[in-house]
Amino acid sequence: PPAVHWTPVIAPGGFIFCRCDAFPEWRGQALIGAMRPTGIVRVAFDGARAREVARYPTPGRIRAIAEREDGTLFVLEDRKGGRLLRLT
Repeated sequence: PPAVHWTPVIAPGGFIFCRCDAFPEWRGQALIGAMRPTGIVRVAFDGARAREVARYPTPGRIRAIAEREDGTLFVLEDRKGGRLLRLT
């Protein structure tokens, strides 16, 4: 069985394991772009277990999440007029 699941589904987009210095409390957690409902979902792990710890609503569907070497996080919206957003 999956370590974590959503009903209804979040329609996942991008997915990263966060290593960033900008959000040290997120280090080692997963950030998942959600396309429905729109937002970013943060998941923490404890061994083989996982749990959703936060959900951050966004105006657009999140297609991709990326982290630069300097720890900066970027998310890409998937919609007409979609934006590339830098999280600080």
